[in-house]
Amino acid sequence: MSDESRSLAVLLRQAQWALDEAAFDIGAGRATTEQRESLAGALVRLAQALHEHEPPVIIDVSG
Repeated sequence: MSDESRSLAVLLRQAQWALDEAAFDIGAGRATTEQRESLAGALVRLAQALHEHEPPVIIDVSG
């Protein structure tokens, strides 16, 4: 596993834990606006990281 892949895997696991916690807090009505905004920011950063690590798209029209 490359360093990039390892870093991305850590971000994904952290997001999973944060989402699990948020599911309980939001469901119980305990989540604050600050917690929601923090989670949303973390998910945006994760999405950016996923986009940055996308393999290039190769379109082969020779066939």
